[in-house]
Amino acid sequence: MKLSVLWVSLIAASLVCSPAAFAKKGGEVSIDMKASTCKDVDELDEESAPFFLIWIDGYLSGVSGDTTFSTKEFKRFVDELAKYCTKNPDSGLLDAAKKVGIQ
Repeated sequence: MKLSVLWVSLIAASLVCSPAAFAKKGGEVSIDMKASTCKDVDELDEESAPFFLIWIDGYLSGVSGDTTFSTKEFKRFVDELAKYCTKNPDSGLLDAAKKVGIQ
């Protein structure tokens, strides 16, 4: 998927995983989103990354009540989140998503 390649390539070079928020068991990845930081994004593989990005987008939509999904806005969100996380690797992932997701 092009989106996951974009996300991983923008983040992977500059972030290091914090294992406390991640759990892997038999190919399954579980993330405590509240405890995750931008650093944790690097732990996601190309297959898992899109699921968590869509989850974050859906979470923000649920909080705001927005029921519209736009591929253009989603791409903007992912790009902005990647930029923000690169500059702020210790930021909480949900806090970062809230900052870049609000327009």
